[in-house]
Amino acid sequence: MSRVGDREQGIGNRKRRSLFSVPYPPFPVTGNVSPVICSLLCLCFSLGLCAQGREQPRSTQGEEFFIISSVNSSKQQLVLKRPTEVTLLVRVNEKTAYLDQQGRPLQLKDFRAGDTVYVGSRSSAEGPPLVTRIRKGLMTLEELRHRYLRSGD
Repeated sequence: MSRVGDREQGIGNRKRRSLFSVPYPPFPVTGNVSPVICSLLCLCFSLGLCAQGREQPRSTQGEEFFIISSVNSSKQQLVLKRPTEVTLLVRVNEKTAYLDQQGRPLQLKDFRAGDTVYVGSRSSAEGPPLVTRIRKGLMTLEELRHRYLRSGD
C-alpha cells in the first residue's frame, strides 16, 4: 500500500479510541464485584452496627435545626434557613434563652450568619414566631439519623 493510503487510514493502521475509553479496569474484578467495593460495603455495614449501640444524643425534642442566614440585632430578628433551603423570619426578645453547645449562656451578639443552631419557638399573633430558646450546635450523624432517617422502631 502506498503512503497516501496510510494517511487516509491513519498512521500505522491504529484504531481510534475515545478519550474516555479504558481498555482494562484499573483494579482486578472478580465476578462483576470489585474487592474495593466489597470492602467499602463491609465497612459501612459495620459502622452502622456500631452506631446502633450508642446512646442517643441529648434530647432536642421541640427544637428544630437551622442555619442562621442573618442576624438583625436592632430589630431583634433572625432569618433562619432549614436544611431544605426554606427560610424563616423569627423574633427574639429579652426572655429568649441563648446557649452555646455546652449549655452556657450567650447573647444575641454571639450569633453570626452560618452558625448552626437548634431553635425552640412558639407562634405569635404579633407577627413572626417568637424564639424561646436558641442553642448553637452541630448536626451530628446520630442527630441526622434521629431526626430525618427514623427507622420503623
